[in-house]
Amino acid sequence: MVLKNIDSSSSKQTIEEIGKILIPVDGSENSKRAARIAIAIAKTNQSQLIVLTASAMPSMFPAYPVVEDQYFDEEERQGKRLVEEIVSLARQDGVDARGEVKRADKSVVEVILQTAAEEKVGLIIIGTRGLGGFKKLLTGSVSNAIVAHAHCNVMVVK
Repeated sequence: MVLKNIDSSSSKQTIEEIGKILIPVDGSENSKRAARIAIAIAKTNQSQLIVLTASAMPSMFPAYPVVEDQYFDEEERQGKRLVEEIVSLARQDGVDARGEVKRADKSVVEVILQTAAEEKVGLIIIGTRGLGGFKKLLTGSVSNAIVAHAHCNVMVVK
């Protein structure tokens, strides 16, 4: 795990003062591991957990409205299932959790960072690599961008 600022001498925030936790998920194994850790931390600290999935239209596909609508409809269906599964696990563990499925106009990173700022989260917990292969080519290194640009603490889970 990589921690950004938690309990470091430069941080004013301790792990007990997290408040809200944002967990961006994509269905990958690393994402699922990050979700389990986020649930445990949220339970321990009585934090609210926000489970987020976001999708962006792959830049290599031409912007045809019909193709774009079909793509996002399917991404939204899959995203809702994934988010509901993690929210359900969190609630079974006594964690205050809710989920969001968002469409990214430009980048998934932008949606994650904007959501974190709007929600005033104290911690983002994200898997180190997403779905890999073709999906990785489309999204780049989301976790690296989150660590570099987040306003809050970030935990990256391998």
